[in-house]
Amino acid sequence: MSQADSKVNKPSVLSSEDILIYLNEHPEFLQQHPQILENQALDHECGDASSLLERQVKVLRQRVQDYANKLDGLVATAQRNDSQFEKTKDLVSTLGGCQNLSQVTAALKASFIDAFQADIVKLIILQDSEEQAPDLVTLSANSEEANALTSITEKTDAFCTPVKNSPLAGMLADTAKPMHSCAVLPIHYQQQALGLIIIASAAEDHYSKELDTLFLNHVATVSSEVVGRICG
Repeated sequence: MSQADSKVNKPSVLSSEDILIYLNEHPEFLQQHPQILENQALDHECGDASSLLERQVKVLRQRVQDYANKLDGLVATAQRNDSQFEKTKDLVSTLGGCQNLSQVTAALKASFIDAFQADIVKLIILQDSEEQAPDLVTLSANSEEANALTSITEKTDAFCTPVKNSPLAGMLADTAKPMHSCAVLPIHYQQQALGLIIIASAAEDHYSKELDTLFLNHVATVSSEVVGRICG
């Protein structure tokens, strides 16, 4: 027999990949040939041998647990969103009835400090006003303090940022305890910057950049309408 004839007649050897593909395409194969399972063994992490069926059960149980954990996470997120929605709805309702800046500031403080566990809330208005209230700050539009906030007041969406090295650090320096994170809600009315709402926390991760700002943007929109009506 020639070398060529030997190569032609030599049976092909199946690779592990070929076997894997076949089993994936024929999942009933092991059920039709259960005797194969008797000779299969896989090592656990502890070193003991187990049947393929036992390992499959273990994998499936782990997969079910993973799905359960994901479901628990989704339920917790939904419950948290429901809670935030109800609190935001109450704040929006209160803001709608405000007749002056002092009432707006009081409504914001009552909601974010009592319901959302913030430590400080400040309402910054970029125009002169005779109104006075705790944590209500009025700045002349062209003042040095107002100009220092231009990069923030020109933003259109709420955002979260560390207090340190922020243009807002000075405004939060006179608090009873150091503030480390804050949410900033720009206030605009008829395309004009009117000011800011600053919501600060002593916790570094309370207002992180990963925080969803959906509800904060909603509060900013309503606050803009209310402040615009009062100051307009």
